[in-house]
Amino acid sequence: MGIDEMSRETGLPLEVLEAPPFVEEFGYMGGVGGGFVEPHQLRHRPDTRAFADTLKSHGREYLLGSKLPTAATI
Repeated sequence: MGIDEMSRETGLPLEVLEAPPFVEEFGYMGGVGGGFVEPHQLRHRPDTRAFADTLKSHGREYLLGSKLPTAATI
């Protein structure tokens, strides 16, 4: 499914759908100059679940924003 078709089907704006490929290519802080810490620069890793695991645990409704998680499920 192309990005234009996905936008029509989900109602999400193109800016939202174009974000993941941008982040994959340029990184989360792409275009921002200095003053931020990359994950590999942390001395102590936070005791949290991986972002991918969090997304998998919530399903499609959460990803599309139609079902928001509660504080207990994050």
